[in-house]
Amino acid sequence: MYSRTLLSHSSFYSLPMTLPAPPVLTENHALFLDFDGTLAPIQANADKVSLPPEKHEMLSQLATVRQGALALLSGRDVRDLSSRTPVSVMRVGNHGLYRMGPGETAAPDLEDLPPTLLKRLQTAVAQHEGSYLEVKGPVATVHYRECPDAGPVLIDAVQSAAALVKGYQFKVGNHVAEALPVHANKGAALEQLMGTAPFKGRVPVMVGDDTTDEDGFLAAQRLGGFGVKVGRADTVARKRLQDVADVWAWLEQSL
Repeated sequence: MYSRTLLSHSSFYSLPMTLPAPPVLTENHALFLDFDGTLAPIQANADKVSLPPEKHEMLSQLATVRQGALALLSGRDVRDLSSRTPVSVMRVGNHGLYRMGPGETAAPDLEDLPPTLLKRLQTAVAQHEGSYLEVKGPVATVHYRECPDAGPVLIDAVQSAAALVKGYQFKVGNHVAEALPVHANKGAALEQLMGTAPFKGRVPVMVGDDTTDEDGFLAAQRLGGFGVKVGRADTVARKRLQDVADVWAWLEQSL
């Protein structure tokens, strides 16, 4: 049973932009869930992030209740996301660029990162101990959680590098700076899925913790649903949960 106090409005008074907790979901909701910082706590080493078996089972149950209308919508490489989550649910990675449907085990072929962009970013991280470059097909992520003082310099480096490559954009997340194709967008991916079965005709709900999830919140709200911000940061979302534990408690209540 759900025994935490997150459904009390008073539990949110300490948060910026005070927002109510989300309502209990129904079978008519289409659910879109970020991974890091939403379903799993952020860790300094992203490779160490995992979900216990009971969480895999809960995600599968949530998808079954909604006849498959559940998607994990992450910035992770879709192949990496798939290795950490149940194959029974839809996995959408690379900020919406690639997807693997329920039961699908063969990963799609990913495009390569432009060589000039790769070289510039490799040079940037080589100058800052503790930072590293993660290449996810056409998406490049510079991590600086273990060297936060280098953040401003690395952000500038990624922004400058992305600006020199046609068709690329720049985004900042939680201790990361990313260069990615202009059409990589969680909101666009959500809207596209909402036009197809089994999502079509349902009420979209996007849950996420980072700046890249804001596009998903906006898309869900344009389509008559709502966004759920995880954590204390300012947001366009209309609902809020405090942390990963509250997300799982709410999801359990929504089974």
